[in-house]
Amino acid sequence: VYHKPIFDYVKRLEVMGVPFVPDFVIDDYPEIVRVFGGFQVRDFYRSADDDDEMEHIYKSITEWTATGTSSHERWRPRHPQLDAMLAAD
Repeated sequence: VYHKPIFDYVKRLEVMGVPFVPDFVIDDYPEIVRVFGGFQVRDFYRSADDDDEMEHIYKSITEWTATGTSSHERWRPRHPQLDAMLAAD
């Protein structure tokens, strides 16, 4: 488990000791999900009776693993500039 960067996401990975670029993030910060790609979770303010967030996450990961994309409205692809930067390395 690593601490996550909260600004300059890619540059801060090394500073924070994260030895890789994540393939898929699950986070409540929309900004970090827009950069690395993944699933933006909602803040939890509801009762436990209507908590289906983990089900949405699981379905999104399963779909992304099989197809490279997800149809869920809160899934985001990796930012194109990140892909370009990684390809240049």
